[in-house]
Amino acid sequence: METINDVHLQFAAYFHAKEIAPYLYLLSQMMEEGSTCLYVAGIEKEKKDNFPFDLDQYEVSAIAGSPLVNRGEAMSDRPFVWDRDRLYLQRYFRYEIGLIAKIKEIGGRWQW
Repeated sequence: METINDVHLQFAAYFHAKEIAPYLYLLSQMMEEGSTCLYVAGIEKEKKDNFPFDLDQYEVSAIAGSPLVNRGEAMSDRPFVWDRDRLYLQRYFRYEIGLIAKIKEIGGRWQW
């Protein structure tokens, strides 16, 4: 068994989804940096020098087609959510949706 010292590569490999592995890798990096998601349209600027994948060999459309990825706001038991060109860990997607709902609720009570 090979030891992987790159935590982002470990994260991507954990899910056994080679077709979306580079996106999972970058999502892990983004979460480490404090982001809640990976904005795929801006993916080129997110890659670091040691990025271990050749993105030319992968299709972004594979994200939405993956059985690990839920599309849109409906919740399921899938670990990832694909929404508006953004890939989320489901937990962070739920946090973000809950926060948005709370802000809207509070904002609706303000009298301007």
